[in-house]
Formats: sequence, structure tokens, C-alpha cells
Amino acid sequence: MINRSAPRLDYINLTWATELMRFHQEEMQEIIHELKEEKTQIRCYMLAEEYKNLGLFNYALGYSLDKVRLYFTEAVSAYIENLSLREERKDKENTHGAASEYFDYSIGNSKSSLLMLYIALIVNNFSAARHIAELIWDPPNADYIGNDSEICTPNEQRVAYTVKYILLDNKQEASTLLSKIDLNDHLECQVNILNSLINENEKDFVDKLNKLVLFHEKWASEIDSRKVPDSFLNIPGLGICAYAISKHIVSSENISISDIHLPLNILFP
Repeated sequence: MINRSAPRLDYINLTWATELMRFHQEEMQEIIHELKEEKTQIRCYMLAEEYKNLGLFNYALGYSLDKVRLYFTEAVSAYIENLSLREERKDKENTHGAASEYFDYSIGNSKSSLLMLYIALIVNNFSAARHIAELIWDPPNADYIGNDSEICTPNEQRVAYTVKYILLDNKQEASTLLSKIDLNDHLECQVNILNSLINENEKDFVDKLNKLVLFHEKWASEIDSRKVPDSFLNIPGLGICAYAISKHIVSSENISISDIHLPLNILFP
């Protein structure tokens, strides 16, 4: 028996989405089995990705928000395990010097950590979000960061570090980083709403949130984006809203946005 209502995203291909969700469930179970044999960073990272994708597909297909939140909660836990193992490696190198074998620090990079930080905020796990913030870092001159990098660009790194310092209550450092970001279509809306967050300006926050929503809607409506799970929910918008509401920077009653990708009721179980 299928325990769900109609799909929330009416444009989604049900056959494709159902089959892919089943695939992610199988991958999740396989990784859990492998982790029982040996806990490695890449397995923890992959498990976090599977949980995240399952949460997104459950949302798109109309399953309960409680189920979506459950998968997101598991994703955060697995991702923190990934970051903890990354930290252990860094500590060993700081103590004993660089190891002879190559270690891929791009797994758990600042960009992917920011997305999981937002997910932690969405499920109201503020202590986990702060913990992820503390662990957001990239090695100096990391070879996976570049203007044309698909892993993380310098601007994406600056946005991640900005949110890191916001959560660590260092608004001065956050403002300094924001001022160094070259605005472009990809990041401009997120940068502007973060600036409103730092300035604690509710009216400007709501205005910039509307623009972030419109930007996400445009991206999610593109044919190539419709099969990208991260487009199913406006994760940055929801995460930033959760933080702003928790800090009384904005009242949820003053956010009158009706958008299928920004379901504010997911923040209030």
C-alpha cells in the first residue's frame, strides 16, 4: 500500500521518480551493510547523499513531511560522521606530517558542507548545524577549488565560510567575506539574503527571500533541472528561513510566500 498523497511536483515523471527512489533505497541499504564491515569517510558521505536524495524524492512524490524530515535527519548524522573522519585525517597530518598516500579532502568540502548545514537547520537541529559550521574548511590552495570547478568555486567557498561565521556569531568576519564575493546569477540572491540576515533587517530579508524563491523557481522549471533532486526543494531558502526565524530576525507570519519548493510547514513539525 502506497502511503502518500498526490505528487507535490506535478511535473515530475512518476515512473522515473519511483524507480530512482527505489534505487536510492537499495544503495542506502548496501552502504549501511558496508559500513558495518568498515567505516570509511567516503561511505559516510555517500550514505548522507542517499538519505538526502531519499528525503527529496519523498517530498516530490507526496509522502509525509515527517518522513522527509526523518531522511534529512539521518543525512545530517551520516554527514557529520564523514566530517569527523575528515578531521581525524587532518589531525594526523598535523601531528605526524603528510601521509604518503593521497587523501581526497574534496569529500566534505565547504560547498557540500553548507548544503548539509542548511538541511540541519531545516530539521531544527541547530546544534548539528553549528557543529557542521565549525568543521567547514578547505585546505590552503585546494586543487579542487577553481573558477571552473564543478566541486567548489572560490565564490561558493566564500558563501560557505560566510554562513559558517554567521552561525559562529562572528558577523564581522561574515560581512568581510560577503564583500569579497563577485556577484553572479548563481550566487547573487543567496549573497543578498545573507546580507539581510547579518543586518537583521526583516523587511529587506523578506524582499530578498522573494528574489531567491524566484531564482530557484526559474532554475527548477528548466528541463535539465527537473531530474536534479536538489531542485525539488529550495534548501538554501528553507535553511536560511529556519535560522532567521529561530533568531527572531523575521517572523514566520511575515513570510507570505506560497511556493511548492519552499514549504515553510516543514520547519514546524
